[in-house]
Amino acid sequence: MITDNQNNISDKTTTTGTDLNKSENKPKYNILIIDAENNNWDKIFESLNNNNIEIEQTTWDNIASVISYNESSKKQSNSFPVNHKNATKKCEITLKPYKSNCEFNKKRNTQRQCYPNLVIVRKLVQGLKINEQDYTNHLLGMMHCQLPAINNLTSIFINLNRPIIQGILSGIRDKVGVEKFPLIDQYFFSEPHRMLFTPNASKVVLKVGSAEAGFGKVLYENNINTIRDFTGCITRYGDFITCEPFIQNRKCDLRLQKIGKHLRLYERINSNWKGNVGNSVIKEIENIPKRYKKWIKYVDKAFKEQFGVEMDIYTIDAIQVLKEENIIEEYILEINDSASGFYNDNKEEDMKHVAELAINKLSQL
Repeated sequence: MITDNQNNISDKTTTTGTDLNKSENKPKYNILIIDAENNNWDKIFESLNNNNIEIEQTTWDNIASVISYNESSKKQSNSFPVNHKNATKKCEITLKPYKSNCEFNKKRNTQRQCYPNLVIVRKLVQGLKINEQDYTNHLLGMMHCQLPAINNLTSIFINLNRPIIQGILSGIRDKVGVEKFPLIDQYFFSEPHRMLFTPNASKVVLKVGSAEAGFGKVLYENNINTIRDFTGCITRYGDFITCEPFIQNRKCDLRLQKIGKHLRLYERINSNWKGNVGNSVIKEIENIPKRYKKWIKYVDKAFKEQFGVEMDIYTIDAIQVLKEENIIEEYILEINDSASGFYNDNKEEDMKHVAELAINKLSQL
């Protein structure tokens, strides 16, 4: 567990759940958590001894509808429930019953409505089959009502399009230098069949659209004729494509995880070129080197400058490469937002960090 100030971005004291319990007259807060059904967030929040928060949980595909109520104070709507009559902004979210039987909260096995004060997004808005699993409209409804969220809903929307994120990351590299922020080179092609050049490498990684979790990625010998055969097929489906050099002699993968002020660093060894596919050996690095903390600060600063807010939860994925004996180079590959998975050994503790972050945000509303 990383709790010392050395492995925190800041050692400032954060607000805890006790602040929301000081007055029994305060209204009850509602937090909607979008996550897998088997993750028991009720248990996590109960462990923080906060009785002034009601937890609702669902998945994106179990959201039936999102209705945003957003009017000026001069005009009030009679079409919403009575508890909305004094509101100018509310979001009504209709939830379907759990697909699996929920044992820890029977209410989840029924259709219901919730009116959240805060949303925690722990699942991807778009699934692997984007034509069938695209829940962007639900996200837009929440954004229309300006719902407070973890992560900020604008950053979640931006993260749906990886080329935008890559542009932000390359801006960091250009500003501070590749020595301090060693982002991998990447080429973008809006029309795959017009790919006329590739990185200077013996092999390349092609990513179709905003590829996720190892899907939509292929490794090819850097032969333009072979690559054109592949890009010619992709062109039929209207996706863009990106191309990166494949870095040989990988020593290990790195994942730097941020949850609020808490940082973790993992080292992963895997024989598959896609580090998250197949069997892996994962080890947490207790003492996080300063250069990695700087990566986090660079990303935080860039997002704050462009969107006015940092991301509360994200991971930076990188690789270490053995160039010569005792000479190691590092390459940053990408960042992933609040849907990033937690390592099982630390999962419950990390969920608690998220809950504390949510309580702190509620206290500022």
